[in-house]
Amino acid sequence: MHPLVVRNEVDGFIANRLQEALWRDALWLVHDDLATVQEVDDAVCYSFGLRRPIMGPLLTYRMACGGTGMREAMERLGPYPKWPLSKLTECPS
Repeated sequence: MHPLVVRNEVDGFIANRLQEALWRDALWLVHDDLATVQEVDDAVCYSFGLRRPIMGPLLTYRMACGGTGMREAMERLGPYPKWPLSKLTECPS
């Protein structure tokens, strides 16, 4: 366990909010028949899930670009972050 000091009050814990976003998108992938429950779980367990104990999502992108850091990572991604890939504000029933 490692305590985090948050600068401003926010609903929920940081890790819980990130986990909820992943869970919500996983529900949509299954709901929209884009993946099975097992495929979603495998995608996490056998891909980015292996890196998470030692690197967070921002450090992963920073490391991928070497010394140029996050700025180059964002340039490489181009318009990708603006694409509507998920429905994080909605939840399937």
